[in-house]
Amino acid sequence: MPALNGETRDYLAHKFARVGAELDKVVAADGLARVMDELTMREKQGFKEVRVSRAYPLLLQNVLTKAMNFAAGNGFKQVTADAVTGALRPARW
Repeated sequence: MPALNGETRDYLAHKFARVGAELDKVVAADGLARVMDELTMREKQGFKEVRVSRAYPLLLQNVLTKAMNFAAGNGFKQVTADAVTGALRPARW
């Protein structure tokens, strides 16, 4: 299955609708932007640097699940950019 390449929000809205939930009530706009940023890498193509999506459905769902669990465990009302960052880059002690 190819990467979602710009269809990430629509894909997640569809997945949430299937379980009777609304994406916008669970994931804040900045949280979704951070997820998409985390799943984008920079790649050199000749002299240009381009952004390539790694937003494959399973990887996207795993990242969002981690962020949702982090948000719930830390008292966030929505998955925000800070929740995504906290879920993917836990503190090192």
